Amino acid sequence: MPGGDANDTEGYSGMSAGRNDPCPCGSGRKYKKCCLPKEEAQAPVSAVAWSRAEKKLLIKSSDEYPVAACLINPNWRDLGLATIAVARRQPNGRLIMGLYLVDVFCLGLKNTFCNADLPVARFEGDFLAKSFPEQAPISIGINHAKEIIFGAIDYAGKLGFDPHPDFELSRHVLGTEEWTRQQDIIFGGPDGKPRYISGPDDDARGIIQKLMSRLGREGFDFEARL
Repeated sequence: MPGGDANDTEGYSGMSAGRNDPCPCGSGRKYKKCCLPKEEAQAPVSAVAWSRAEKKLLIKSSDEYPVAACLINPNWRDLGLATIAVARRQPNGRLIMGLYLVDVFCLGLKNTFCNADLPVARFEGDFLAKSFPEQAPISIGINHAKEIIFGAIDYAGKLGFDPHPDFELSRHVLGTEEWTRQQDIIFGGPDGKPRYISGPDDDARGIIQKLMSRLGREGFDFEARL
């Protein structure tokens, strides 16, 4: 994900906020060797910490702001992998946003990221372009998004997999309104069993061992995504 200006502080949650994680700007380099030094140089540590605290407060109050966009990749059912972007409009016109990478075949919520006080142009030009590189996203309702995210989390939980830890913060962007089952969403692979498709950042051996211990070798399918 491309880097921001001096007024944008990246990364409290999810996709690549750690010093040794890939940089949120999408360069492929480690965060500590890419955008982190520039961000630290742009403002005193106290100012950066205060900005992050303010943004966290905004994110936790997401329910107070209307949903401006709720988007998903159109081929998510076939892929078994949904990328969901939710944006809420602040009174100043900027956005609170949450991104959710959801494995509906097996692992549930694999990754998530959220931010606040984000310019609309940056959300549309940077985050959406990076999140949906192959197909233009389509709009869905916020309840539909919750059905996919929470349904996948529940399905994966029964297999022993927890949602990404940064969901503790990014879940606020989805809002607190209780969701209902309205769509015909089937979790698991096409044949009714969990289908684990390995990703580049997965602990594939550990995941397969957990599935083996719970389901046996015939209880799940495995596919290596190259």
